[in-house]
Amino acid sequence: MKYLTPLILIVPLLLAGCATLDDRRNQSVQTQVETQRIAEDNTKATLETLDERIKAIEVRQEYLEKEMSLLRVSVENENREAKETMAAAEQNLKANDASMVKFKQEIIDGVAKNVSEALRAGSPSQPKARSQTGREHVVQQGESLSAIATAYKVKPGVIIEANGLKNANSIKVGQKLFIPEEESATPQH
Repeated sequence: MKYLTPLILIVPLLLAGCATLDDRRNQSVQTQVETQRIAEDNTKATLETLDERIKAIEVRQEYLEKEMSLLRVSVENENREAKETMAAAEQNLKANDASMVKFKQEIIDGVAKNVSEALRAGSPSQPKARSQTGREHVVQQGESLSAIATAYKVKPGVIIEANGLKNANSIKVGQKLFIPEEESATPQH
């Protein structure tokens, strides 16, 4: 018993030391489990946040794709409308060009007709063929057809007919008149 007393005293101490070691091991295992659980929770939270961000990005990407599709359609429509407008403008320009050419030709034809008529109206008709004998007289400033007829002793109608004049007032200074001879057709001044 001598040995038993110290052994009785030592066994509880040993058992107490084992319990402390077991407690420490259990605490260490519990701490590791707790740390691992916290790390897992943090990882889950991070994954959930990332999933939410990915979903938000996917929604935004889908929205942007729809917007781009609408923009493509809009640009295609505008291009088509611009091409149609350009084609219509080109057709109008060609029609205007053709109309302008026609209008210019009408103006040229009208001016030519008017000039032709003015020339015919402004100049005396060609005298009739001169089968008669007579003289030529150049109209001077202040002379009238009746004065010229009197000077050559012919009737004014004879001079009008011989020169194809429309009327007695249509003579001009410098104009050459054929004076047919009737009686003695020499001028008396």
